[in-house]
Amino acid sequence: MQKSTLKEYEWYNFKIHKEISISEDESYYIITDPNEYKHLLVKDYYLNYDFKIGDIVPCRIDKINCSGKIYLEPKHPFYKEGNVYDFPIKERKSIFNILHEKVDVVVVSDCYNHDIEVAADGISEVDKTINCVVTQIKKGKLFISPTKGIKAIHGLKEGDWFFANISERFTAENGHDYFILRDKSNHVFYLETTYYENYNLQIGENIYCKIVKIRSHWDYVLEPKNPHYVEGNSYDFVINSKQIDLNYKGENVYLFVIHDFFDIPANVEA
Repeated sequence: MQKSTLKEYEWYNFKIHKEISISEDESYYIITDPNEYKHLLVKDYYLNYDFKIGDIVPCRIDKINCSGKIYLEPKHPFYKEGNVYDFPIKERKSIFNILHEKVDVVVVSDCYNHDIEVAADGISEVDKTINCVVTQIKKGKLFISPTKGIKAIHGLKEGDWFFANISERFTAENGHDYFILRDKSNHVFYLETTYYENYNLQIGENIYCKIVKIRSHWDYVLEPKNPHYVEGNSYDFVINSKQIDLNYKGENVYLFVIHDFFDIPANVEA
């Protein structure tokens, strides 16, 4: 298998080669992929996985960046994305969302007693457990959504695409401007406008978005479909300059500096 055949969102077997410590608080596993290339895996994220030297661990490739660094997610020992589980409720409390609105949540615990906050919609005061779908597992952390309630976002995970309508624009307390997006089930998402001024997005427009990252409190980082480029397609770009930089391994690499359709610069490894 060649390195180029490793694909994002696919699963491959990796071998745990050894463990190293960079400092007292920073330890990694060195693991090798099917091509015998070595990668670092943060140990602290997976303390409950009981990894041992020599183990063969199925891992999903979440991302391959432009310098070739691969971001991995090992298979969880107990939970599986897309499956539904009952989680015990530990407490109920309120938090504030990006609009500074008060939101009721319940705190549940997973099989390792890690706390997870989920929306309290549809959960009664007498409920002792909550039925949730595991939408994503990242850095050993569960992202879950209730199987009932208006804020349940079933099946959406990083890398997924979906349609959403731009319902309004507002300025948050942090001073940043956002679009409020709503999908067909009326789930709410936020998109910072600063990065997409060149897209000419309009209130009332339906746009196609990719989930780039999922953070806590139902904070989904979205990327609208680019009006000029399609992921996976090849394009010709003019090289504006060249430079030398360090890659993630600390090695010198030569980079081409190019500009896209909107004249935004980007670095490409030569």
